Amino acid sequence: MLDRLPTELALRVLQAAASELWFTDRSSVVNLALTSRLVYDIVTPILYDTLIASKDNINSFARFTYDDATRECAKRVCSHVHVLADYNRSNRAFNLAFFINVIKVFAAGTVVRDLANFQCQTADLALREVTIESIDFRAAISWIPQRSRQLITHATGFLPVYTNSNAWREFFSSRSGLGLGPDGWTSNIIGSLPALTHFALVLEATEANSGGINVFDLGSLPMALKTALEFSRLEMVVLKVVGVFAEHRKEVIEELVRGIQDPRVLLLVEHRKMNSWDRHHEWSIEDIVAGRDIWTRAQSTHAVNNPTPVGPT
Repeated sequence: MLDRLPTELALRVLQAAASELWFTDRSSVVNLALTSRLVYDIVTPILYDTLIASKDNINSFARFTYDDATRECAKRVCSHVHVLADYNRSNRAFNLAFFINVIKVFAAGTVVRDLANFQCQTADLALREVTIESIDFRAAISWIPQRSRQLITHATGFLPVYTNSNAWREFFSSRSGLGLGPDGWTSNIIGSLPALTHFALVLEATEANSGGINVFDLGSLPMALKTALEFSRLEMVVLKVVGVFAEHRKEVIEELVRGIQDPRVLLLVEHRKMNSWDRHHEWSIEDIVAGRDIWTRAQSTHAVNNPTPVGPT
């Protein structure tokens, strides 16, 4: 049937089918790719565009990056990689050449560092968007080579949460020896990313470490967000609230964010209940497969909560 269509229209049909199936039935995309060499060449960029490593497939994923049959193709087309697992669980390291052209990475700080270092050493720089699952967002950003940091436009990381009040104060308080405070901590991150336009902070605690909500100084949030807004190049600043903070501090945080009164600041409260990091990663996979990220979700939430007036004002 496709041979009866103009070539350009046939290409559009195959690309649309593969894009839709990637989000709903990935195995069907594989089957589609295997129908012919021509279809394979058309579908492969979509099939390998986004790759996910989870705790269930981390070893297979690592082996996959060394597979000669797919590596040459995948390293050309893979642009997004999500490592939703403890990298140390894998029996072998990833072949970083597989990810040479990745521009978007969601992983622990060490994985982001290793990938950025490899890209700097072997090819033109590629990273543009990083989501770092490390307790020290500022330190993890500093691990990325300066040349790579020059190009990053989107960055998401965790606010520090500890159950021990002294540890938290030492990390984030202006009374610490580092003398950073929430303003210095924030400006240090953004100042090291000169191309940054989208900045997101995640405030998260599971039931297991919920004691952190009793020592985290919510009064620091406005200072951190206002410091970010001092950088006029930032187009969006998102605060994502997850776990017990969403359950027990939602109203307080909403009031703090409303007080800032800047349309660039968006609050995303995660209503899905999180009681473990495994559950957190399950959500992440759901969002990736559905084509959602922190930026689109924050915008959608804001649109629902702040509908545009209809008619004359």
